[in-house]
Amino acid sequence: MDEHRTQRTFRKILEAMTFPGKILQLEQSPNELSPLYSQTVLVCQTLLDGEVTYAVIGEKKVGQSIQAYTGSHEAKVEEADFIIIPNTVCSDEIAHLKVAKKGNLLDPQKSATLFFE
Repeated sequence: MDEHRTQRTFRKILEAMTFPGKILQLEQSPNELSPLYSQTVLVCQTLLDGEVTYAVIGEKKVGQSIQAYTGSHEAKVEEADFIIIPNTVCSDEIAHLKVAKKGNLLDPQKSATLFFE
């Protein structure tokens, strides 16, 4: 993985979170994980590591590949720190998000981060 690519991606993610509504274009990842967008793969490679867990809604094979690329560990939706929702997921499968971790005003870091394509 190109270190500079993930550094640029991290800066863009921070900028997007700092300025909600601002549209930023991410580079494409050199790694393809169909059906995920290349940019989603790049965000995973930038933010996921061995310290966090993730879940992928509706795509089991993709989850195994993300683990190989990031070193992160796959978990159940209710335990995952990051939840990836591919664009191929139907609305019935999104209902699983009701059990996702929720933070509160004192501990917002206890909530899951969602990646919607």
